[in-house]
Amino acid sequence: MLLHLRSSCCMKQNFQLMLLDFVKCLYFQLKSIGPKLVPFFKTATIYFVLFGDESRPESPLCCILKCLPIFSLMFFVLLHGMSFSEYYSYSRKVLAGLVFSCIGDAFMVWSTVGYFIPGVAAFASAQVPVV
Repeated sequence: MLLHLRSSCCMKQNFQLMLLDFVKCLYFQLKSIGPKLVPFFKTATIYFVLFGDESRPESPLCCILKCLPIFSLMFFVLLHGMSFSEYYSYSRKVLAGLVFSCIGDAFMVWSTVGYFIPGVAAFASAQVPVV
C-alpha cells in the first residue's frame, strides 16, 4: 500500500512538471506569435464596429473591410515561411483555404443580388485543401 501511494505521488509530481513545461511552452509561443496576429484582430474589430449590425451595405468598402482580416491571416501564414518543400505543405493548404474564404466573403457581400451560391461554393472549396 505504501509503495502504491509513493508511486501515485511521484506520478502526480511528474504530471505537474509536464503540465508546467507545457504552459511555459504555450506562453512562449503566444508571446512570439501573438503580436503577428494583431493586424487580424484590428481589422476584424474595425469591420464589426462599422458593419456589425444586420444591415450591411453592398459596397466595395464593405467588401474590402470584410476581406481585410483574411488578408491579414494570409500575411500571417506567409510570415511563417513558404516554399514548395514538403515541410510547408500544410501552410500552402491553409493559404489556399484562406484565398477561397476571401473569395466567399467577397461574394457574400453581394449575396442579395445573386452571389449567394457562388459564395457558398467558394466556402466549400476552402474546406477541400485543408481536409
